[in-house]
Amino acid sequence: MSINIVMKYDDLNEANLSKFRKLEKIHLKYNIAGAFGLIGNSLINPSSNYLNSVKSMHNNNIEIWNHGYLHNINEFSKNSFTEQVFSISKTQYLMKEKLGIVATTFGSPHNNSTEVTIRALKEAAPEIKNYLFAVDSGNITNSRQLLLRCNYEGKPGKIEIEEFYKNYDRMKMYPYLVLQGHPSYWNNSDFNKLEEIIEFLLNQGCIFTKANEVQSYEPEMHNATFTDLLDYLNSNKEFFLYGSGEIGREILKILTNNSLVPKAFLVSDNQDIYEDDICGIRVMKFSDSIAEYGNNINVVLSLLDKTHQVIRENIKDSGVDVWPKNTDIEYTRFVDFVRYALTGEKNV
Repeated sequence: MSINIVMKYDDLNEANLSKFRKLEKIHLKYNIAGAFGLIGNSLINPSSNYLNSVKSMHNNNIEIWNHGYLHNINEFSKNSFTEQVFSISKTQYLMKEKLGIVATTFGSPHNNSTEVTIRALKEAAPEIKNYLFAVDSGNITNSRQLLLRCNYEGKPGKIEIEEFYKNYDRMKMYPYLVLQGHPSYWNNSDFNKLEEIIEFLLNQGCIFTKANEVQSYEPEMHNATFTDLLDYLNSNKEFFLYGSGEIGREILKILTNNSLVPKAFLVSDNQDIYEDDICGIRVMKFSDSIAEYGNNINVVLSLLDKTHQVIRENIKDSGVDVWPKNTDIEYTRFVDFVRYALTGEKNV
């Protein structure tokens, strides 16, 4: 099986154009597709050089996708439905008017999104059929969610080659992977590492593709941790999801697909609640759940495994039952599997 690889590069604007032109040359050198996320406000009073450069990228097998309009941390995490509709539709309009491009893929800045974002996408741009790292946990669209990410940046803007090899080895059984980069921060060493990654993937027989050309598939694999979770929940019908972010929404969706519905999403007591409910599921603070339901409850951790130890420490005296029993690499594999299964649900 050849793996489809989507090279997702964020934050294209006029200020960092030279970095993206360098990327374009690398992709031309290897004759591979790529996907550049354009920030909408970069098309307000653009230079002719910027417009012609982006058109060149588009003509050279680079997908130009909608990366929002403002590119700030609140744009798709806290902003209202109306504001998010504006961000999406304004970028769509400018891309079509200035570049002649109709974007069919969306990815939010900072990978922030909520169900408000999904509703805004449906309202503002039904032509967008691919969501990068945004899950439709409420089943309100027919768009595909490309969720499987094989990280090669330890933090945004810094390529760590060993991080990539470790993640690829864990995920190489899947039919597609999205690799995300932030080239505006890269130096020459990072670009050299990118070429090493590309050459490695080519030698593995991978196929580089645009997000809107990832082949559809039907999930066939199974995951032992997911099976363990289903067994646990079938023995404990009433349960809570601890974590209301992207992983929480992804796990919510795959569980509801298996007729398992949590009582609520839980968040830590020191965390603000921005949505009172997610897809009809209540969001509440952990101490409030104990006050209302007592400590005879079952909690499924639904957030990054690197946070599990802190969460366990914070709630260890509460007496609640927590899944998974141990935190290790298997939880990461479990999240990979969830994202794989959800991508295969719908065909464009």
